[in-house]
Amino acid sequence: MQKETWREIPRQAAHSVGIIAVLGTYVLPYKWMVVALLIAVLISATHMFLRPIAKKVPGVRQVSDFFVSLAREDEVEGGYFYGATSFFLGILLVLLIFQSMHIFRVAAVVLIFGDSVSTIVGKAFGKRKILFNKEKSIEGSLAGFAAAFLVFSIRLSIPLAALLAAVGMLVEALPLKLNDNITIPLAVGIFYWLILL
Repeated sequence: MQKETWREIPRQAAHSVGIIAVLGTYVLPYKWMVVALLIAVLISATHMFLRPIAKKVPGVRQVSDFFVSLAREDEVEGGYFYGATSFFLGILLVLLIFQSMHIFRVAAVVLIFGDSVSTIVGKAFGKRKILFNKEKSIEGSLAGFAAAFLVFSIRLSIPLAALLAAVGMLVEALPLKLNDNITIPLAVGIFYWLILL
């Protein structure tokens, strides 16, 4: 595997922190989930902007260095470590907009499993590029679809699981300017909300 792929594995594994948020919806009331995610957004955004100060403080520097080790090269070069911030912001927006723990869980699952697997598999094994986005591969999108579908199929019907996984991976494959940590959960949340109407 290429160096870039190895760097991506811990970054995508960090998405698994979202599993804690999903599990939290079974024990915490809605308001506490909003507060917890808001704190996560604030901490990650603060780190993003205060990295120059954080790296000078013993103890804080080690935590900051860990977050930076998960960043992509363009983030490191630009000094903006927006991955964690966009991740928490994306799932927080779903919770605030739909005010439904169930829709939140579904949208978060596509981001946690589908997006992560599609990125890792795409970088490691992606050979055939998607026609409308040369940055993404068919292999990655299919792997992301399979991962999200398998997780969904535990709690949802097979057709619904396939539909939601497909929506998530279609949005992930689109060449959008907005970070897919935001677009994926929002698109899946909107689509699922429309189905539930």
